Amino acid sequence: MNKIRVIIADDELPALNLLASYVNQMPILQLVAKCNNATEVLEELSHENVDLIFLDIQMPGMNGIELSKRISPTLGVVFTTAFSNYAIDGFKVEAIDYLLKPFDFEEFSKAVKKAQNRNSLVSNSTEADSFFVKVDYRFENIKYDNLLFAESDKDYVKLFIDNKVSPLSSLLNLKDLQEQLPPEKFMRIHRSFIINLNKIDSIERNQVIIGKHRITIADSYRVEFQKYLQNTPYNNYVNISEAIISFTDLQFAISQQFIIDGKVLER
Repeated sequence: MNKIRVIIADDELPALNLLASYVNQMPILQLVAKCNNATEVLEELSHENVDLIFLDIQMPGMNGIELSKRISPTLGVVFTTAFSNYAIDGFKVEAIDYLLKPFDFEEFSKAVKKAQNRNSLVSNSTEADSFFVKVDYRFENIKYDNLLFAESDKDYVKLFIDNKVSPLSSLLNLKDLQEQLPPEKFMRIHRSFIINLNKIDSIERNQVIIGKHRITIADSYRVEFQKYLQNTPYNNYVNISEAIISFTDLQFAISQQFIIDGKVLER
């Protein structure tokens, strides 16, 4: 049985200890960390795999609502608060549940059940070669094969989808998105771009071309991209036979062989 990895966050010690006791009573849950504020939560998320957060809304500094907008949309959130006026805000950010203090173990258990159902939905979508991402106040199910590339835009990521005129915009960082994508299909080639390797139409000088979009391969990602090209059978790129490909500008063509439309080009 896969356990649900949990963080609990509350600036009041009695509330934090009560949550911890509830978590420890449920075998399906594994307590990863207890946090007193949003900064501690973000620190834990930077190095721990977490499935669910029980999150107090009123905390010093960044409150729970604002924090929920900054974390991965695949991470489940259950809000806990003593103030009922936050309920609407909680559901606007697609919280799994909203627990009004003081809540008992039965109410806590019901919230965990909702989290289990949600995790099952996300897992099934992954098996079906797709993933969920939060767009405005809804979750969009996106097939990996339909995602052309993703572009970082300040606090958001723009997702460019095949056959969609405009990109989808999600309050998400590129690192969190990359963790959701299969590494054999997607690669980061710039601090602001992740591309679908199967959607590359051509490579011209130091740019990858996907449809009408030109994406620059940044210096710090060129070696990794080079390794991918070296390990890719040429027949995956038969559709770029008319492209002008010059890897000299990428500084890794020296002493290498490259194949264009079945012909080996040597230095």
